[in-house]
Amino acid sequence: MSSPWIDILSEKNARVLFISQAFSQICDKTMSIGLVWTLVSKYSAEILPWFLFIGFLPHLLMFPFAPGWIHRWSPLKTIIGADFFRGLVFLILLVSLFLFSEKYFLISLLLCNFLVGIGSSLFNPAILSLPPLLVSEKNILGLNVLIDLCFSLSSVFAAALAIFLLNHTSIQTLILFNTLSFIFCGFYQMTIKQKPSLQTEYSPTKTDKSILMKHADIKNLLLLFLMVNIVMAPLFLFLPWYAKNIFSGQASDLAWLEISWAIGSVIGGLGLVVFQKKNGPMRISKIWQTILSFGIILVAFALSSQLIVACLWLIALGISLSVLNVNVLTYFQKKLTERELPSVMTAVNLISAASIPISMLISAFIIPKVYVPTMALACGGLVLLLALACAYLFQQNKETQ
Repeated sequence: MSSPWIDILSEKNARVLFISQAFSQICDKTMSIGLVWTLVSKYSAEILPWFLFIGFLPHLLMFPFAPGWIHRWSPLKTIIGADFFRGLVFLILLVSLFLFSEKYFLISLLLCNFLVGIGSSLFNPAILSLPPLLVSEKNILGLNVLIDLCFSLSSVFAAALAIFLLNHTSIQTLILFNTLSFIFCGFYQMTIKQKPSLQTEYSPTKTDKSILMKHADIKNLLLLFLMVNIVMAPLFLFLPWYAKNIFSGQASDLAWLEISWAIGSVIGGLGLVVFQKKNGPMRISKIWQTILSFGIILVAFALSSQLIVACLWLIALGISLSVLNVNVLTYFQKKLTERELPSVMTAVNLISAASIPISMLISAFIIPKVYVPTMALACGGLVLLLALACAYLFQQNKETQ
């Protein structure tokens, strides 16, 4: 009897996509950490919110148009083209660092960040629309897990790699590695064979809002996904505060907290494939139950006073968040048609990308005025309310557990 992992990894498309994206995401995350460190070192931490905002802006500007481009090119060609485009942008940045003086470093970097954001605004919804077109239906969830694992693994390995490489090389070396990784991914992903297209001749040129009118459950789940991301956004800012004020105040405490979160995400993805029901429908009940567990765990983390306890709760948070993300994406992919997916996944990408600017706003206006554990408790309570809202949606759609 074959295991779920053998089933998903036996499909060449899944293997190629996972290997290429795991390599690319680790290189990209490593370079991003190096760039942030270089920015803060050369200038100040005040430049960081602007750097992040410029990276988010293309996702907002491209939101109406990304589905049309994905339909025109197909999701597979879009991710290949986006990888080549981002590789070219980083290559130009690398050349500019050698050709131009130091005073143009910041301008080059901000321009590069904006252009890479354009590529990512197409890549992200395209890769989220891709699984139903690459693997059999029973392996859609498994491929979503592999894609999610790429991001989780990058969080685990990138910090250590960035510290090592910056101590022994330079930021130019990190940019070179990232450039080569995007180009490698582009060529390697050309070996993927997408299923024949089943979409009709009609392909929208902009985000199709009528999809939300047609699928009330999709609209409500997108709203819930937005609310969960807004509530979750401050959590990334809680960790440094807890490390400094609740625990020993050492940098190693923060490292353990962030590693625990990433490890939980990996465990959640691995377990989701192993324990999934073969060919079982993806139901909203699984989603609201995961949101409920997320809220309970967040409340428990907010009350933590010992590092090891907090790390255990963060592992549990990482597991629940990974399960939530994969379940939501799989529900969308199984419910929507090939024509409808890019519009919805573009909205999912915008919601995810917006969490970083939201975190910055919360950091600037709320956290200095509110006791952080109290705010963490409030966030946990809001997540529990969102779980009840999702349960109501579950009842409205008359699904059975």
